[in-house]
Amino acid sequence: MGRLLKKKTDKQVQKKKLKLKASQDENAESPSESVKPHKSGEISISQADKASKTPHGSRSVARPDKKTAVTKGLEFFQEARAELSKVVWPSRQQALASTGVVIVLVLILSFFLGVADAVLTRLVRLALNW
Repeated sequence: MGRLLKKKTDKQVQKKKLKLKASQDENAESPSESVKPHKSGEISISQADKASKTPHGSRSVARPDKKTAVTKGLEFFQEARAELSKVVWPSRQQALASTGVVIVLVLILSFFLGVADAVLTRLVRLALNW
């Protein structure tokens, strides 16, 4: 089942802003790369940057923590609870009135469909016996 689109709460917006600010602070504090152009037009990276590379040759990038299935589940139930607290539940009287309307409409439609079925059955029998 897909996730429904929903409005973000103030708490979620603040959390996202804090993450964005923290990532900007990390970028501001990191040393800038010293780039030296070669005669052939290639760009080389300084020795300090080469040492910071991982063994596979790719740079290590600070990634946000991966969420486990348990934390995702807990987060889902917290969000569901928050959404249910926003629901305006009908009163007992409104619920009984709505239920009554549904029952009456079901009875009317079932009577109409029963009559239509009986009429069409007779028409088909007459057409086949003709």
